[in-house]
Amino acid sequence: MYEGREPIFYAFGIELDISRALDRRVWLKSGGYIVIDQTEAMTVIDVNTGKFVGKGDLEETILKTDLEAAKEIAYQIRIRNLGGDYHYRLYWPGKTRKPRKRFFCLC
Repeated sequence: MYEGREPIFYAFGIELDISRALDRRVWLKSGGYIVIDQTEAMTVIDVNTGKFVGKGDLEETILKTDLEAAKEIAYQIRIRNLGGDYHYRLYWPGKTRKPRKRFFCLC
């Protein structure tokens, strides 16, 4: 039985998960965010770098945001119990050097 001082939902991070599952915009640890829109026919998920500008190389910044977003998208699909068709929009700079890394992360 839980005997802590703070409410049990706060102690185990459940309150945070509930608020993240209900919000349209979900912030990532890096400062980027994903936007989740549901329609009758599909779920659309947009990835944005937001506040995250990285240290120098734009492609590395975008890659880091995409990889972090892919993990969060999988988590959000499970916690929101989403089904059906999904449309993801990740950043793919013109002549990217690492398209394979993004692809395998989404699989």
